[in-house]
Amino acid sequence: MSKTKNGTGFFENLVESDAWLTAFEAAHYLRMSVNALRIATCRGRVPFYKVGRSVRYRKSELRELPQPEPHKNVLVRPMKRK
Repeated sequence: MSKTKNGTGFFENLVESDAWLTAFEAAHYLRMSVNALRIATCRGRVPFYKVGRSVRYRKSELRELPQPEPHKNVLVRPMKRK
């Protein structure tokens, strides 16, 4: 097996850079609730893979998803101190 500059092989780099995430981990990574992730998955907005009976997400594919734009019409007011 050929070694890369940092001394690890090709397949070790592939596994590290392409981590498989559970629904909970993927939701945390995308900063959304697990339920919102499952809804997006069912609607085909998030790529997923079935591994047996469980659903897994590739971190590299989640990185490529378009980020939602912040709402422009939201008024943010400072909290009042008591």
